[in-house]
Amino acid sequence: MRKNYTVQYRRKRKGITDYNLRMKLLGANLPRLVIRRSSNNFVIQVIEFREKGDRVLASASVKDLQKFKWKGHTGNRSAAYMIGFICGKKTKEKGISKCILDIGRHRSVKANSLYAALKGFLESDINVPHNENMLPSEDYMLGKASEEYFKKIGKDFKNYAQQIKEIKGKLK
Repeated sequence: MRKNYTVQYRRKRKGITDYNLRMKLLGANLPRLVIRRSSNNFVIQVIEFREKGDRVLASASVKDLQKFKWKGHTGNRSAAYMIGFICGKKTKEKGISKCILDIGRHRSVKANSLYAALKGFLESDINVPHNENMLPSEDYMLGKASEEYFKKIGKDFKNYAQQIKEIKGKLK
């Protein structure tokens, strides 16, 4: 009896993995900078392809940011920027100088939190091919875009911007 139907990989069926994109990224023979987000968390990893399974070389998430006593929301662009910066520092310590960006099945939108994380990662002097127009402005990184909101809810905006500068100072 002949087989008429081939079952696809489970991750492809569920829409989790785009195997065509994955094969293109693996063809570069560079570690991948993988950025994944949820509503209150970011996971940024530098992953190297291996035959027996991918290997994580460096990783950072909200837990790493909270070690620096982060008081702000953990799902916004400023938090993504700081987590990207932390991951970049860890990657630099491992001696990696070039990566390729992998945002998976997330939509690529100009100046969103994925590119904020990339901007933080780039500040650690690691070469990642990207389009400069996609990166958010410095105002977003320091939370200046949220200044009116902070005033509305009665929080001190200056403490928020200062907190970002303090964490960056500790990491440099």
